[in-house]
Amino acid sequence: MSGMFAAAGVGSRPAELGGPGRGEWKPEQAEADTGVRAKPYDAAQVDVVVIGSGFGGTMTALTIARAFQKRDKGRVLMLERGTWWITPTETVGDKTGATKTFLETKTKGPIRTWVSGEHLRGLFDLITRCVRRKGQPDGLFDLSVFGAPDDKAEPHLAVISANGVGGGSLVYQNVTIKPPDLVLDELPVKWEATPLGPAQLNPTAKGERDKWFGLARSAIGIGVLNTWDQLDQVQPPAPTVNKGLSNIATRSALLAAHWQANSTKLDPAMDDPPKERRNELWLDRSRAFQEAAAQLTNDYGSVELAINDLVPADVSYRPDLYYPPAAPKPLDANTQVPWNYCERQGRCMIGCLPGARHTLNKQLMQAMYGTPANQLGDVNHKRGTTDPVEYLKLQPYAEVLYVRPVSSNPATDGYEVVFRRTDTGERQVVKAKRVIVAGGTVGTNYLLLRCRETRDNGGFRTLPDLPATIGEGFTNNADYLGFIENTKRTISLFRGPMATSFAHFGSDAASFHTIEDAGLPRIFAVLFGSGSKFLQGLARNGFSQSVIGQVVVGQVFNNDFRATIDRALKAIGGEPVRDDDLRAEELGAKNILGVAGIGRDAGVGKFTLTRQTSWIFWKKTVMQLHRTDGKAFSQDPAITQRIGPTLESFAAKLGGKFRPAFGDGPVVDIGSLHPLGGCRMGAQADGAVVSEFGEVYGYPGLFVADGSILPQALGVNPSLTITAVTLRIGQYISSLPV
Repeated sequence: MSGMFAAAGVGSRPAELGGPGRGEWKPEQAEADTGVRAKPYDAAQVDVVVIGSGFGGTMTALTIARAFQKRDKGRVLMLERGTWWITPTETVGDKTGATKTFLETKTKGPIRTWVSGEHLRGLFDLITRCVRRKGQPDGLFDLSVFGAPDDKAEPHLAVISANGVGGGSLVYQNVTIKPPDLVLDELPVKWEATPLGPAQLNPTAKGERDKWFGLARSAIGIGVLNTWDQLDQVQPPAPTVNKGLSNIATRSALLAAHWQANSTKLDPAMDDPPKERRNELWLDRSRAFQEAAAQLTNDYGSVELAINDLVPADVSYRPDLYYPPAAPKPLDANTQVPWNYCERQGRCMIGCLPGARHTLNKQLMQAMYGTPANQLGDVNHKRGTTDPVEYLKLQPYAEVLYVRPVSSNPATDGYEVVFRRTDTGERQVVKAKRVIVAGGTVGTNYLLLRCRETRDNGGFRTLPDLPATIGEGFTNNADYLGFIENTKRTISLFRGPMATSFAHFGSDAASFHTIEDAGLPRIFAVLFGSGSKFLQGLARNGFSQSVIGQVVVGQVFNNDFRATIDRALKAIGGEPVRDDDLRAEELGAKNILGVAGIGRDAGVGKFTLTRQTSWIFWKKTVMQLHRTDGKAFSQDPAITQRIGPTLESFAAKLGGKFRPAFGDGPVVDIGSLHPLGGCRMGAQADGAVVSEFGEVYGYPGLFVADGSILPQALGVNPSLTITAVTLRIGQYISSLPV
């Protein structure tokens, strides 16, 4: 359940637009096509504009800026709708909390911090402060509940996007899984077309593809700049322990839990597995999930997580699990021990207080500004004076309205990007030879549909010749969330990373699907009197006043809570207090396992823009969604015939009962954590929007680099695949003349 939040450089909630957009934009209309003239952006010459700062935006921007630095020519500007988000607490690597002051000084703007409270206080903070809504444009979370055009079946789908520097990495669950070859073989990418260098040449597409996925792991877990630096030395990035991706399924750091079940050798890579059973050292949730998975499939294990952790104390039985096999090293504070490490707080999705997660805002900060004393978090490479400070700039609070070519020859003259400053309301415009749209699947589809189909305050459509297939081929990656309730085993839903384990099922590309465990932050513990009804209400109503009233205030004034307070007050007068009167809320979910299914749905969703009348005369343009086969997303066979039955089998092995997170609601049946498609890549313009290098057909110099270009569901968390594909796009653009 990770890689699920789309990056956000554009508004996923549609902005107000003017007319139906029947005219065509002409270059000479550049200064007269809006009611409000856009002010030129006050910056040095910009050669590449990147819209969005999630996985696609960061991978391409850092790759290109590094190439510009080596040439001493070229500038990259990133536009991000949100702002910087960091931890409000001290960490191992930043004991004084200097990061916030450091960033405020460098960016000259406000810095937001993660939810720091727990339980009811934290929930209230999340809903009121950290959600993007009217009056809170820099909120971190953005919930979109899509309706369908009048003559189409309702999608019954909700999508959550991130809104901040680092995009989806800020709130994803850190899972980096490579899809199986049978899925990757279907991608229209000729991986061997851009060999990675003399030492990495491979005559097969699969060999080059594997190298790109290796680079993607390094780029997420260590850093984009460091990854390319190592490749320049004709050395593939080495898997350095804890500085990159790690397996965290133990109850505490430093534990080496030797996995065994039924005395069966489950890890074929272990030549000499220990004889003693040490499953008890595992997180309860991980142990219960994997012991159930072992009874259903041979393809299961601990997920690779982009989180730092301390080296287990007992590594003697299998040193190559923790060190590069060719050069094992003793523990060394400079190379093996991370600054920050996972404390099993279960807060991945709402912000890691210890700073152990490999979020992309850290890489961007390091690249542009450095760090206080070079000792922040898990920034593991020190590039010193070679950081491309002057080659990369990021502008937060920038919501892109549209992109337009400067002339009839954009290949030579480039594009203008018009954006609105959400902090001041001012419109600004910046010109660049190349533009990379990386606003996440929802944001990118909305922006490009808007440029193709609508007018802005009396102007003309800015990109009227965009491919007709934009918006088609949307897939929710068959996301299906739920709970297995009343398990016989203790689960501890709120402890540990939010995802720890996976299990793969299916014998072919169509039937392939993944099941993962899904923990929750403790701020949701107070809601488990009503269980998953909170998620249903959230999906139907969004982050609104009704949610605050019905959920948060309702918890304060419900009968159980009042009765508890009444008993506690009476205790002051001498009456006894029962053991369970004031017990921890999380104990109410100790026998509930959160589960997430990910599969390969039909990929027949379609985004459209629709004019709607609000009040009497005021009109707005909204993005709607439907499936072209007339079904709801919850009715896809990937869910009804594959994922659903597998989750029922899991529940049976755990002695519990599976219940969907959203249920059969009138508005939403399921939520999408991994939206993909709509701007699909293809070998030719017929049926596709972009090439394998992300360039939009019909508009040279305009690129798309995010999950929207993937042409079908992956059946796994998509962050690693998006990273591999967009690193390649960044390398391609870097090879073009400035």
